[in-house]
Amino acid sequence: SGTATSTLDVTVAQAVASVATAAGSTSLVIGATTSITATPRDARGSAVTGLSGITFATSDRKVAFVDATTGAVTAISPGTATITATLVQGGTTTTGTTALAVSLPASGATTAAVTATGSLTFAPSSVTVGAGGVVSWTFQATHTVTFQGGVAQTDIPATSSGIVARTFAAPGTYNYICTIHGASVMSGTVIVSPPNVIALLNGANERPTANTSPANGAAVFTRNGGTVTYTVTFQNIASAPTGLHIHAPGNSSQAASVIVDLLKTPQTNTSGVLTGTFTAADIKPLGGAPAITLDSLYVLLNNGNAYVNIHSTTFPGGEVRGQTSP
Repeated sequence: SGTATSTLDVTVAQAVASVATAAGSTSLVIGATTSITATPRDARGSAVTGLSGITFATSDRKVAFVDATTGAVTAISPGTATITATLVQGGTTTTGTTALAVSLPASGATTAAVTATGSLTFAPSSVTVGAGGVVSWTFQATHTVTFQGGVAQTDIPATSSGIVARTFAAPGTYNYICTIHGASVMSGTVIVSPPNVIALLNGANERPTANTSPANGAAVFTRNGGTVTYTVTFQNIASAPTGLHIHAPGNSSQAASVIVDLLKTPQTNTSGVLTGTFTAADIKPLGGAPAITLDSLYVLLNNGNAYVNIHSTTFPGGEVRGQTSP
């Protein structure tokens, strides 16, 4: 007869019901990066801590590829891709997704504002927009905006108040003055950047022989005066790139000589982003003739008579190629 008592500790673990994903940005331009975070949650939406082993995958690595363990994303070429985070716990697989959009970078600002002040200044004195951009002047006193030579633009007559805008379609430098107060007192500048040049790279574009390489990439060139800044993306190249060039002159069916070398330092990765700049001094002479000017190179880039090529050890003549265009 009598009684006996015993106790048993029971630990109740949270079961993962979902994986919540989030991106630093879901809209990226070519060459941009972001990170995907993944948080396991239970059926009540509370975070489940202490778990590891989440992996990441992309639906289209030609648009954006992701590091399988860290969730770091790199935008490769225009399009959309879905990043999936996966967690396996106790034999159960749970996933979460984030959709990303990759687009071409804008050539420059679409709008800019200048104030024609009562203290006889244009503020700011210089603004920059992309081709097709709109600049507006707010008048605090009576002034004119009179353009001085160069690229043609419609003047703004004497205006004492309100806002007047002009659209700048053609790239160039537009200098202007207030004729009431003179160039030595009131002057300003509008700089209109030329459109970016883009090339989408793949093996099917290679000449004289196309290939079936799964690699792809993109190249974007932005000109600011005498300097060109470039961003080149690539993924799944057969080896680390052994060469990266602009070739010209040559249309989409031709092979042409190297005119600008873009591979400044050796590469070790088969996917990534290369950035840099070049000037007229980097343009190579062809056929014993003097090197062409940067303006002449841009004519070739804009009319489709130049292309970008990435070379590898497997494809020494070129693995992915793309013709340039605005």
